[in-house]
Amino acid sequence: MPDANPTDLVSMLTRNGGGLRHDGGRLHVPRVPLNKRDHFKLLVLLSGPGDGAGGGSGAGGRSGTGGGLGEVTVGGFISGGRIRRNAQRWGPRKLSLALGGTFIVLLGLLGGLLLNGRATPVPSECAAGRLTIDGSTAFAPPMREIARQYRARCGGAAITVSESGSLSGLGSLNREGKPATTEGPGFIAVSDVPAPSLYRRLEGERVGVILLSLVANEKAGVDDLTVDQVRKIYDGTYTNWKQVHGNDLTIHLVSRDAGSGTRRAFETSALHRSEPGVVSSYDCGDKDRDERARLTRCEVNSTKSLLDAVDRVPGAIGYAEVYAAAKRPHLVSVRLDGHEPDIEWGQQRDYPFWTVEYLYTYGRPEDGSLTAKFLAFMDSDTAKNIMRMYKHVPCADRQSLPDAVCRP
Repeated sequence: MPDANPTDLVSMLTRNGGGLRHDGGRLHVPRVPLNKRDHFKLLVLLSGPGDGAGGGSGAGGRSGTGGGLGEVTVGGFISGGRIRRNAQRWGPRKLSLALGGTFIVLLGLLGGLLLNGRATPVPSECAAGRLTIDGSTAFAPPMREIARQYRARCGGAAITVSESGSLSGLGSLNREGKPATTEGPGFIAVSDVPAPSLYRRLEGERVGVILLSLVANEKAGVDDLTVDQVRKIYDGTYTNWKQVHGNDLTIHLVSRDAGSGTRRAFETSALHRSEPGVVSSYDCGDKDRDERARLTRCEVNSTKSLLDAVDRVPGAIGYAEVYAAAKRPHLVSVRLDGHEPDIEWGQQRDYPFWTVEYLYTYGRPEDGSLTAKFLAFMDSDTAKNIMRMYKHVPCADRQSLPDAVCRP
């Protein structure tokens, strides 16, 4: 039974990572984003005769004091926080006498993420109204959770998050043609790439770095490619995985459509050229659109559709944001030149496939409007923790990123 100070902890414990659960003698605590100085304390009731191995608890280790208690260990990882042993001690003999083989271990978990930024919004930081957020499919999952957290704190806010693609979202915002006010609805476009120069009235704010990954169907038999091999796969030089030390299987390219910011990021950071324009397949598995094409290549309109296709088609390869790709058990995240994406920027500086995430408004939103308040909320500890949970690096943590990444 958790005892805690973060708001809405019970729902977070039952939602994130599959929920609080036990498996045999092991208790699984899901990942929970916490604000600065937040913590929770978990009271665990363990029953049974024990194995005589000793008792106690330790942060990531083990200890024992003898007697009839079973061994208790604490393991895991807290980003930016720590596990603290509770100050209260229970002697094994006293406990065994009191409970006769049933004992209680009070395990204090202090997960305060020591982060800089704003605290949980107070009512003065809330605004009522309607706000539409549309654009990047790669950034939609964390944005939905951030919007949900804002609505939970600010009951008068109605926020809708859509994912039509980066360039589609920017186009919709440009057609709005007016800045957000305290009276009317607001619109924020989410983009994986800078807005085209023709959208002169759009004002962008860099909110984070999104880590991207090449993903291959496990039957392809590859987990590491050089950037040069990737370019030759996409220009048609290689058409079978055995040419890059994989299995004897035809290569199927699953690409995003031209409105995708993730595709633009892939072209810019990995290919250094545009993807080939020939679409030879409707279903991503056969050349059912152009049998004469050298490559088997299809285009899809969302991150989910791309991952579904790569998951379904043996020999398929595509690209997506890291968090979504990692949830697919039959997909392999492909290292590039031996490097893989890492949320710790200093450890992934040699990994080339990432992009900056932007939030765009039409002109400057009016002070006090829901749009302005929500943009300010993106700097809060809550928003930053959610971004980290989805394997993004918040620009609010500027000290962990090179200046050029999050500044124009």
